[in-house]
Amino acid sequence: MRTRISAPVWCTVGLAASPFLATGLRGQCVTDSTAAITGTVSYESTEEVVSGGTVLVTWADGSRSATTDEDGWYRLCGLPIEVSLVIVASTDFALGPAQQLALPSAQRFEMSLVVPEPADSGPDTGAGGDVVGRVVDRDTGDPVVDALIVSSASRERTRTGPDGTFRLSGLTRGLHVLTVRHIGFEGGSAEVTVRPDTVVAVEMRVDTRIIGVAPITVTVEGLKDLRLERLGFYERREWGERTGNGRYATADDISRRLPQRMSHFIADFPGMDMSCSGSSTRGCVLRVVGTTACGRADVYIDGVRVLGDDRGDRWTYLDDFILPTEVAGVEVYTGAASVPAEFSSFGGRCGAVVIWTK
Repeated sequence: MRTRISAPVWCTVGLAASPFLATGLRGQCVTDSTAAITGTVSYESTEEVVSGGTVLVTWADGSRSATTDEDGWYRLCGLPIEVSLVIVASTDFALGPAQQLALPSAQRFEMSLVVPEPADSGPDTGAGGDVVGRVVDRDTGDPVVDALIVSSASRERTRTGPDGTFRLSGLTRGLHVLTVRHIGFEGGSAEVTVRPDTVVAVEMRVDTRIIGVAPITVTVEGLKDLRLERLGFYERREWGERTGNGRYATADDISRRLPQRMSHFIADFPGMDMSCSGSSTRGCVLRVVGTTACGRADVYIDGVRVLGDDRGDRWTYLDDFILPTEVAGVEVYTGAASVPAEFSSFGGRCGAVVIWTK
C-alpha cells in the first residue's frame, strides 16, 4: 500500500540561490506586470518525472495552481512580481518542500520541484489519510500561530505551530470540512477529500476581524485619606456599616454640609442630640438620644479623650477644641456596646464621638 509522509518543510529561496533562471522569453503567459514560472516535477530520490502532480503557488491575496503533463512539465501564469510567493508540489501520496521566493521582473522563470517518492508496502488496507496545511493572514501572508483546526467529519482537532503549519493524522476517507478559529480573525473553512494512506495539502487564509468593544465606564468612589487609612478609620467604617454599630463621615461629607460648628454637624447623626442651657452655644453638650442614665458622650480627638462625664466643666464645649474645616474624619458610636475597645473608657457609658484632624 501507499504510506504517509512527513509534513512539508517551509523554507525561503532567495534569487541568488534559487533553482530557477530567467529565460528572457515572453509570450502569452507574461504581461508587462506579471511573470510566469515553468519547470518540471520529479521524485526526489529517483529523479523520475511526476505526471498528474499538482503545483500550487500562493501569495497574500491570491493563488495559482497547475497540473504536470506526462513529461512532468507545469506552467504557472499571471504571477505578481516583487511580492512574497510560496510554491509547493504534491501528488496523491506525497508533498514536497514549500519554498518562499519573489519574482524580480515580468519574465518567465524556470524552476524544478521535487516530491518524495512513495513507498510500496503491500496491498491497500483502506486506512485513514492525513491532512497537512498552513494558516496565514490573508492581508500580510504572515503565519497564524495557535489557530484551532477542527475536522467536521471526525471532530479531530489540532493547533497551528510557530510557522502556522498543522497536521491532522488518521482521518477517515471521504470529504472533510476543516474549520479554523483564532481570536482576532474571522473564522474560515476549507473542503478536502481524504484518501486512504495519502497526504492532502491545504493552505487556509483568514481575515483580520475588528472587534468592537463597548464603552468602559470608570467610577471613582473617592480617594482614601492616607492618614485615616493608617489609623484604621476605613477598616472600622467597613465593619461598623456591616454590623450597624457606628456612623461615619469624612472631610468630603463635612464640606457638603458646610456646618458652622462641629457640634452642630455631630448632633445631626442618628442617635445623637445637642442639649443647651441658656442662649449661648457654649452651654450646649452632645448627648445620646433616649438614654436617661447617660450624660455626655465621650469625645476623642486624634485618639485622646478630651470630653466626658468625669472630666469636669472645663472640658464641656467641643467647639472650643476644633473647627469643621480642620476635621478629616468622624466616628460616632451611640452605645457602650458598639464602641471599639480603643475608645472605651471606664466612665464611658453612653458611647463615643471620635474625631480625626487633617
